[in-house]
Amino acid sequence: MTGLAAPFLAAVVAALWIAACLACFARLKSMRPPRRTDFKMGLADAALFLCVILFSVSLPGIVLRRVPREVFGGDAGAGFAGAALSYLLMAGGYFAYSACASSKPVLARPAPFMGAGLVLRGGACMAASVPLFAALAWVWLFILFCAGADIVRQDVVEAFLAVEGAFMKAVAFVSVAALAPVAEEIVFRGVVYGALKSRCGGVCAAALSGVLFASLHFSAYAFLPLAALGVFFALLYEKFGDIRAPIGAHAAFNIMNIACLWLNVF
Repeated sequence: MTGLAAPFLAAVVAALWIAACLACFARLKSMRPPRRTDFKMGLADAALFLCVILFSVSLPGIVLRRVPREVFGGDAGAGFAGAALSYLLMAGGYFAYSACASSKPVLARPAPFMGAGLVLRGGACMAASVPLFAALAWVWLFILFCAGADIVRQDVVEAFLAVEGAFMKAVAFVSVAALAPVAEEIVFRGVVYGALKSRCGGVCAAALSGVLFASLHFSAYAFLPLAALGVFFALLYEKFGDIRAPIGAHAAFNIMNIACLWLNVF
């Protein structure tokens, strides 16, 4: 396939994706109103939260840089140890932040945070949607192939496969399967999506937060599927009115990818 065929196919896929997103969000009007109040972030709160994120990301690297790599079984293990610490700091910093912010975030409510029911429902929704996202991923790979782009795995996938030792493999698994979904959903759905929705509406907020979510994974190979996944998580957040649902879906997605890597599916 040459010439205009690949750009045309890309445009068709993008149009179908946008149409699907619009159709999904059109359903929101008939859904039961969520139990939460959308987060409206002021400038002072935004600056404070940015400091929390920067601190959470940079501190583990500064601390672990002084630890010999042999302790972690190599660079890959050290990377996942740092990621686990970053996710813990990010989630803990968020709750500390929510206690002192002038505008209360969506998680600052009395209901227990880690309710198993909503987490399992989110995971079930993700499992049911696997064929859709798998098809989208293969179409996206085909477009990249036709465009002559290099198709390479994400760096985090290569790093995960390079981790050595049972303990560090367990650390990497917990980091990817549990800590990353909690921290990332707090940031991208609990804060970014909620703050954007109060300014530009649900459809625009879901699309922008999805694109940001995909962009920060730094992988052209996975960009469109991850952006669609971000929109899907925002839809779950709206449907269930609780951040625990997209956390469950995100965890299920990561666990399924880990299983595929261990089984040499891709």
